[in-house]
Amino acid sequence: MFSDPTKILFQFSLAHVDNRAVIDDPRFRFVDKNRVCHFFDEWSLEECRETDELPWLMLPNVYQRHRISSLTATFLCEKCAKHSDFLNGTETESTGVSFGDGGSVSSFHERMPKAELHLHIEGTLEPELMFDLASRNRVALPYKSPDEVRKAYEFSDLQSFLDIYYQGTRVLLRDRDFYDLTWAYLQKAHEQNVRHAEIFFDPQAHTERDVPIPAIIDGIHQALRDGEQRFGISSKLILSFLRHLSGEDAMRTLEAALPYRHAFAGVGLDSSECGHPPEKFTDVFARARDEGLFVVAHAGEEGPPDYVWQALDTLGASRIDHGVRSVEDPALVERLRSQRIPLTVCPLSNVKLRVFESIENHNLPQLLDAGLCVTINSDDPAYFGGYINENFQAVDEAFQLTLHQLRTLARNSFEACFMDESRRSRLLEELDTIFTAGGTLPIRCDPGPS
Repeated sequence: MFSDPTKILFQFSLAHVDNRAVIDDPRFRFVDKNRVCHFFDEWSLEECRETDELPWLMLPNVYQRHRISSLTATFLCEKCAKHSDFLNGTETESTGVSFGDGGSVSSFHERMPKAELHLHIEGTLEPELMFDLASRNRVALPYKSPDEVRKAYEFSDLQSFLDIYYQGTRVLLRDRDFYDLTWAYLQKAHEQNVRHAEIFFDPQAHTERDVPIPAIIDGIHQALRDGEQRFGISSKLILSFLRHLSGEDAMRTLEAALPYRHAFAGVGLDSSECGHPPEKFTDVFARARDEGLFVVAHAGEEGPPDYVWQALDTLGASRIDHGVRSVEDPALVERLRSQRIPLTVCPLSNVKLRVFESIENHNLPQLLDAGLCVTINSDDPAYFGGYINENFQAVDEAFQLTLHQLRTLARNSFEACFMDESRRSRLLEELDTIFTAGGTLPIRCDPGPS
């Protein structure tokens, strides 16, 4: 890609300054009132190696004569472990050098490849699409506009959310609806650099409205296949049972879905947790394991640590969705740590549903400090105010995550997913390249017309 990448280094170092400080040097640009960025524009690689002012970015020698304009930077500083918007305005005056995949390069959590492992496809139903599908299917909604729908997204707990969530699913009636819903998510996932997604769907929320299982599964499955071809996003579909319904109803749902076994790879458990312990579904999960399906389960969100134990030992779950209350049981924490059992944590969801009062009160740092295999996910992003990158941004701003922690969270997402080892290795290798040389991001140079 580069002919001689030895010149033109843009080196970024972090300096904390007093809010009232004034820095006259034109090479400094303020990122915010507490941070400044300093870049040096004609250092050789050899000179850079003699300093510990890392990280840095290189441009090829051929571009040395061109002045970089519109450069706004953040810094990626291992010592201070800060990062922010990375390059905003990325073209040279005469060559069109661009950083990243074209356009502006944002912060690490936006640019790094990642997997999303806790995503309910029905929970990606944005109000605009809800209205489109309602019009298509002639379904009356109790809202006058998408904005009115959004105003209703104030929840006191999980159940208050589910009441609106199931109301929204009423517009999903045909395979085309499920295709459009899934395709809209995949477009967003592609924009946010999601390379692999493991997606829940709730067939019982639809079959009780006489929507046939083939329409549900075929629509989602076809969109996932198209998404892999168009965006390169690999995926697994997870049939999730509604825990507020009976174990017998779950078994009937599984039996009805098995003729379409080629389209889904696992089973899960979601919906109202309190009062519905995992052991209620022992038989249907045993049947699912016999069919070769992998097993995950929501537990330890509102429910107690005992529900996590049940999910592991009674249902045979290999991954726990949420699991944030696990920290209340030291023995459980040790089990999760020693066996590397992943937790698919959804920070914005946890705040929206009042599991934590604020993002600053979230126990993500405690989970990471305990050495647990934690991943970041969006759960039901249309309802909770953000997709996966917004979740990363929220915890980053709250806890000022280090580059090591960001890298760990992304690595965990690939290590915790159900994919073939060759693809896993490729994605981990790609991730690692981003964090080499003290945090260098990939650069693409578009020389423009000669």
